[in-house]
Amino acid sequence: MASSSELPEPRSSLLLQSSKRWSINHLKALRVAQQLKVPAVKLVGPAYLPTDKDKIFQQLAEEIAQPTEADLEDFKYNLCFRQHPFRPFFIEISHASWSDNTEYSSRILWNFIEELTYSVEMKRTRITWTYRRRSSMTFTIQPGGIKCAISCEGIIHPVDCTKMLPIATLIAWDSDYKIDPIAQQALQILGQGITIYTQEPGRDSYKAFVLCMQGTYLQLATATLYRTYIEELC
Repeated sequence: MASSSELPEPRSSLLLQSSKRWSINHLKALRVAQQLKVPAVKLVGPAYLPTDKDKIFQQLAEEIAQPTEADLEDFKYNLCFRQHPFRPFFIEISHASWSDNTEYSSRILWNFIEELTYSVEMKRTRITWTYRRRSSMTFTIQPGGIKCAISCEGIIHPVDCTKMLPIATLIAWDSDYKIDPIAQQALQILGQGITIYTQEPGRDSYKAFVLCMQGTYLQLATATLYRTYIEELC
């Protein structure tokens, strides 16, 4: 393992390396610190959290919480849920719970995003965001003007945004896949921050979100990148 003094300079060159090879020293060089069990209000801000009287949220919550663990054992053939709005999502969850095949993470994630998007769109008069599957964030880093691309399962972005600025990225891997989730999340967050910075360099800060799924475990990671940090990085 290389020491921090042996890491390449500038730090932007770390983005050219596979995150699978990142060590704790790489994260230290990028000044990445992990904070767990963060309240939802701190993750997304109070303006984006539904109130207790939000009827759309209440309905979505009821629909998602409706199937029990026993229901999921044979969900595909359960006639009680044939019209359930999240049926494909729960079918994948059901398969993942009893199958030895671990290639379900990305399919579960996308079924959930697709059905959540559709459900919200049907319940509201206008939806403000959409997504692209199997996408990548591309940008140029200095010195040398090297082009860099960071791949992900998909990108959520505003519907009416011609610049395709990312709101969040989605990543997934199988439950038995040996990988450092912090490194994966950090790479996605840095990619989002730099992508937005290259198109809107005047902002003071850049908020990035990553929705991660491993097996049937879903996690939201977020960070605020300040312009001075990105300028130093690039």
